[in-house]
Amino acid sequence: MNFCLQVVKQTLLKEAEKGFKRNIACSPLSINALSNMLAVGSKGKTLEQFLGFLGSKSVADLNKQSMKLMAAASDGGSSQKGGPLLSCVNGVWLDQRFTLKPSFLQILKSVFTAETKAVDFFNKEMKRHTEKFSVDFIHFTLASA
Repeated sequence: MNFCLQVVKQTLLKEAEKGFKRNIACSPLSINALSNMLAVGSKGKTLEQFLGFLGSKSVADLNKQSMKLMAAASDGGSSQKGGPLLSCVNGVWLDQRFTLKPSFLQILKSVFTAETKAVDFFNKEMKRHTEKFSVDFIHFTLASA
């Protein structure tokens, strides 16, 4: 998670240098979830590098940490205990020309509660749909806060 906090810090510092001329949303939790998903799908030297900067000893350790983070993020009652109210939705949109291994799909669903969808990124209508989904989700999330 330290790596993810550093990414957000650097992003915000760069925006501060520019005078914050645009709205920006950075989520260390989302960066961590994405990094963990990529690590779990990796092997060899790439996996070793992911584990190193994510601070995990193994994929099993990474999955355990990820499950704890996802559980904390989806605990809707945490705000009642004085903690932050978090909204966490994970999804993987995959180019329809490719497939994922069933074992990886199972990890995405069970560990990260991520749904997967095969899409045609070259279809202009799909591009508009994904952009609209992202904007609508951000507006919904901000309005709910």
